[in-house]
Amino acid sequence: FSFLKMSFSLKANYTDDWQRSYDARKSVLARTRSVGGTFDHTKLLGAEKSGGRKQVRRRRDVKEPGKPIYVLALDGLRKLTGWIDPFDYGYDETYNNTLPAMSGRPSWQYRFGFKDEAEVGEVEGAAGVRTTTEGRKYNLGSGFTFLGGMVTKVKYAQSVSEDIYKQGSRYRTTSTSWPDLTIRIQKFKSFPLIKDYLNKFIDVFAPRTGYSRQVREAEDIDAGFPTSRTTSKNYKPLLSISFKVFRALSLSASYSLTEETKEIFNPTTGDEQTTTNGTKESIAATTKYSFSSPKGITLPIFGSVKFKSTVDIEVTVRINSEVSETKRPGESFVPSVDKSDFLLTPVISYTFSQQMKGGLTLRWQDSNDNYRG
Repeated sequence: FSFLKMSFSLKANYTDDWQRSYDARKSVLARTRSVGGTFDHTKLLGAEKSGGRKQVRRRRDVKEPGKPIYVLALDGLRKLTGWIDPFDYGYDETYNNTLPAMSGRPSWQYRFGFKDEAEVGEVEGAAGVRTTTEGRKYNLGSGFTFLGGMVTKVKYAQSVSEDIYKQGSRYRTTSTSWPDLTIRIQKFKSFPLIKDYLNKFIDVFAPRTGYSRQVREAEDIDAGFPTSRTTSKNYKPLLSISFKVFRALSLSASYSLTEETKEIFNPTTGDEQTTTNGTKESIAATTKYSFSSPKGITLPIFGSVKFKSTVDIEVTVRINSEVSETKRPGESFVPSVDKSDFLLTPVISYTFSQQMKGGLTLRWQDSNDNYRG
């Protein structure tokens, strides 16, 4: 179908080692099956055909027949969804199986990943325990462009990993990201009154921002209780700009923020043990200046030889900070982390030719742990 692009993939990696002491084989199978592609709803709904107006203009005495109800419905759907980008989708399924005491080599169907069970005998007394894990990943993304200038990408993703065979407790881990937003502002094609002034500002600064929310949960499958839950909000970056002061000098700056809440539960009762709130901030600025100077030297026989030397000077300043506080049920929050870093990195590089290059890198880092002194 023209509106649906799809791809399938099967990857399997099988290895086995002979255990001399037990006359047995230890095998590891890692397999991934995936499907992904693009769904273009605009092609499914179809494009509105032109040509009817020309016929009406030539013969005005002929009335245009009324449109069927399904055509009117398609026209309405086109107007409602035409501003949405095609959808990207994907699904992955992983399987990892370790068998430590096989009496022989399994069938080719298992080794190539077409079967889950090896169906071979076990050597009694051989060391090792079988471990099997399964995983699933889902993702769906799309986006839209507002006034031809604000490009927004939206994505949903979830991954699930669980133990099937394992010595001790088995766990299931689920990670869900929603929403995952990226907003990039480019020159607007249409904007009331101030389009020209706004585009000049965008051309110089190129602003960008992003936001994502992720929830990670771990659960003891056998006990039926949750063990931990982490909720994080990432503004990476909250704001990022980059602009050129003039042709050889460019500047860029960004501010990122992460807020995280982590809950730890009692694995036997499921009751809450501790709750930790944390915040991470990062401010970074980079300036880069480049210039080149063509010169010449005179060599015997060869005469004057031209060459071009290039010098790049880049200075990066970064400030990081991390603060967190922890509490137990019935108690107040107590500070647990209070750190800050200041990093300054100048880099100077010189290029005389492809064979002759030089440079100098400096690094100054100042780290403070205010909580521990």
